Amino acid sequence: MTNTLHRYGKAESFFDDYIVFSLPAKSKAAGQTGDALAAQKRFMQIAAEYKPVSLGDALHGGTLRPTRSKSIFGHWGKRNRPNFKKVLEGMSKAGTMAAVFDKRENAEAFVKRIKEEDLGLSVNISSSIENTKNACAFAGIPRHSIAYSLGFENVG
Repeated sequence: MTNTLHRYGKAESFFDDYIVFSLPAKSKAAGQTGDALAAQKRFMQIAAEYKPVSLGDALHGGTLRPTRSKSIFGHWGKRNRPNFKKVLEGMSKAGTMAAVFDKRENAEAFVKRIKEEDLGLSVNISSSIENTKNACAFAGIPRHSIAYSLGFENVG
Protein backbone atom coordinates (compact mmCIF):
# COMPACT_ATOMS: atom_id res chain seq x y z
CA MET A 1 0.00 0.00 0.00
CA THR A 2 1.11 3.58 -0.38
CA ASN A 3 1.47 6.57 1.88
CA THR A 4 -2.27 7.27 2.16
CA LEU A 5 -2.77 4.04 4.04
CA HIS A 6 -0.37 4.46 6.95
CA ARG A 7 -2.79 3.30 9.61
CA TYR A 8 -2.80 1.95 13.10
CA GLY A 9 -4.69 -1.32 13.13
CA LYS A 10 -5.06 -4.57 11.31
CA ALA A 11 -5.13 -4.76 7.51
CA GLU A 12 -8.71 -6.04 7.63
CA SER A 13 -9.83 -2.67 9.01
CA PHE A 14 -9.12 -0.94 5.69
CA PHE A 15 -9.72 -3.71 3.16
CA ASP A 16 -12.37 -1.57 1.46
CA ASP A 17 -10.30 1.62 1.00
CA TYR A 18 -9.48 2.57 -2.59
CA ILE A 19 -7.94 5.96 -3.34
CA VAL A 20 -7.40 6.70 -7.02
CA PHE A 21 -5.13 9.67 -7.71
CA SER A 22 -4.59 11.56 -10.92
CA LEU A 23 -1.62 13.78 -11.62
CA PRO A 24 -0.86 15.67 -14.80
CA ALA A 25 1.73 13.98 -16.97
CA LYS A 26 4.49 16.54 -17.41
CA SER A 27 5.90 15.54 -20.78
CA LYS A 28 4.88 14.93 -24.35
CA ALA A 29 6.47 11.49 -24.00
CA ALA A 30 3.89 10.74 -21.32
CA GLY A 31 1.11 11.64 -23.74
CA GLN A 32 0.05 14.95 -22.19
CA THR A 33 -0.13 17.52 -24.94
CA GLY A 34 -3.44 19.20 -24.07
CA ASP A 35 -4.97 20.99 -21.13
CA ALA A 36 -4.17 19.05 -17.95
CA LEU A 37 -6.89 20.82 -15.94
CA ALA A 38 -9.55 19.85 -18.49
CA ALA A 39 -8.35 16.23 -18.38
CA GLN A 40 -8.42 16.23 -14.58
CA LYS A 41 -11.90 17.75 -14.50
CA ARG A 42 -13.00 14.92 -16.76
CA PHE A 43 -11.31 12.43 -14.40
CA MET A 44 -13.31 13.87 -11.49
CA GLN A 45 -16.59 14.00 -13.45
CA ILE A 46 -16.19 10.34 -14.33
CA ALA A 47 -15.30 9.49 -10.72
CA ALA A 48 -18.55 11.09 -9.53
CA GLU A 49 -20.48 8.62 -11.72
CA TYR A 50 -19.04 5.65 -9.79
CA LYS A 51 -20.34 6.60 -6.33
CA PRO A 52 -17.17 7.66 -4.51
CA VAL A 53 -17.33 8.50 -0.83
CA SER A 54 -15.18 11.57 -1.46
CA LEU A 55 -13.53 13.60 -4.20
CA GLY A 56 -10.97 16.32 -3.80
CA ASP A 57 -7.88 18.10 -4.95
CA ALA A 58 -4.68 19.04 -3.15
CA LEU A 59 -5.34 22.75 -3.51
CA HIS A 60 -8.90 23.00 -2.17
CA GLY A 61 -9.45 19.81 -0.19
CA GLY A 62 -12.20 17.23 -0.30
CA THR A 63 -15.97 17.20 -0.37
CA LEU A 64 -16.41 17.79 3.35
CA ARG A 65 -15.20 21.29 4.09
CA PRO A 66 -15.18 23.45 7.19
CA THR A 67 -18.02 25.86 7.85
CA ARG A 68 -17.45 29.54 7.11
CA SER A 69 -19.59 30.53 10.09
CA LYS A 70 -17.74 32.37 12.83
CA SER A 71 -20.45 31.50 15.35
CA ILE A 72 -19.79 28.71 17.84
CA PHE A 73 -23.15 27.28 16.73
CA GLY A 74 -22.26 27.21 13.02
CA HIS A 75 -21.15 23.60 12.89
CA TRP A 76 -24.32 22.17 14.48
CA GLY A 77 -26.52 22.84 11.47
CA LYS A 78 -23.82 21.99 8.96
CA ARG A 79 -24.77 19.63 6.19
CA ASN A 80 -22.36 16.70 6.39
CA ARG A 81 -22.87 15.20 2.96
CA PRO A 82 -20.30 15.23 0.18
CA ASN A 83 -20.81 18.02 -2.34
CA PHE A 84 -19.16 16.75 -5.53
CA LYS A 85 -20.52 19.65 -7.60
CA LYS A 86 -18.70 22.16 -5.39
CA VAL A 87 -15.43 20.27 -5.79
CA LEU A 88 -15.79 20.18 -9.58
CA GLU A 89 -16.69 23.87 -9.78
CA GLY A 90 -13.77 24.82 -7.53
CA MET A 91 -11.06 23.09 -9.55
CA SER A 92 -8.81 25.92 -10.76
CA LYS A 93 -5.35 24.45 -11.32
CA ALA A 94 -3.98 21.10 -12.43
CA GLY A 95 -2.40 19.13 -9.60
CA THR A 96 -3.16 16.07 -7.51
CA MET A 97 -6.80 14.96 -7.67
CA ALA A 98 -8.25 12.03 -5.75
CA ALA A 99 -11.37 9.89 -5.75
CA VAL A 100 -12.03 7.71 -2.70
CA PHE A 101 -14.13 4.56 -2.95
CA ASP A 102 -15.32 2.08 -0.35
CA LYS A 103 -16.67 -0.56 -2.73
CA ARG A 104 -14.42 -2.78 -4.83
CA GLU A 105 -16.86 -2.92 -7.75
CA ASN A 106 -17.06 0.88 -8.03
CA ALA A 107 -13.30 1.37 -7.77
CA GLU A 108 -12.52 -1.32 -10.34
CA ALA A 109 -15.14 -0.05 -12.81
CA PHE A 110 -13.80 3.50 -12.42
CA VAL A 111 -10.18 2.43 -13.07
CA LYS A 112 -11.30 0.50 -16.16
CA ARG A 113 -13.24 3.53 -17.45
CA ILE A 114 -10.28 5.86 -16.87
CA LYS A 115 -8.08 3.50 -18.89
CA GLU A 116 -10.64 3.52 -21.72
CA GLU A 117 -10.92 7.33 -21.65
CA ASP A 118 -7.12 7.66 -22.09
CA LEU A 119 -6.95 11.19 -20.65
CA GLY A 120 -3.14 11.41 -20.71
CA LEU A 121 -2.91 11.53 -16.92
CA SER A 122 -0.72 9.65 -14.48
CA VAL A 123 -3.00 7.48 -12.31
CA ASN A 124 -2.07 5.85 -8.99
CA ILE A 125 -4.21 3.45 -6.96
CA SER A 126 -3.67 3.42 -3.23
CA SER A 127 -5.06 0.32 -1.56
CA SER A 128 -3.83 -3.04 -0.37
CA ILE A 129 -1.51 -4.81 -2.77
CA GLU A 130 -4.14 -7.44 -3.54
CA ASN A 131 -6.88 -4.85 -4.12
CA THR A 132 -4.63 -2.85 -6.42
CA LYS A 133 -3.56 -5.96 -8.34
CA ASN A 134 -7.20 -6.97 -8.81
CA ALA A 135 -8.25 -3.48 -9.93
CA CYS A 136 -5.45 -3.42 -12.51
CA ALA A 137 -6.37 -6.90 -13.76
CA PHE A 138 -10.04 -5.88 -14.07
CA ALA A 139 -9.02 -2.83 -16.12
CA GLY A 140 -6.61 -4.88 -18.25
CA ILE A 141 -3.49 -2.98 -17.24
CA PRO A 142 -0.24 -4.29 -15.75
CA ARG A 143 0.95 -3.00 -12.40
CA HIS A 144 4.24 -1.21 -12.98
CA SER A 145 5.35 -0.29 -9.47
CA ILE A 146 4.60 -0.95 -5.84
CA ALA A 147 5.27 0.78 -2.53
CA TYR A 148 5.01 -0.88 0.86
CA SER A 149 3.82 0.61 4.11
CA LEU A 150 5.87 -1.25 6.69
CA GLY A 151 4.17 0.33 9.67
CA PHE A 152 5.57 2.22 12.60
CA GLU A 153 7.98 0.95 15.24
CA ASN A 154 7.02 0.98 18.93
CA VAL A 155 3.49 2.29 18.42
CA GLY A 156 0.83 1.06 20.80
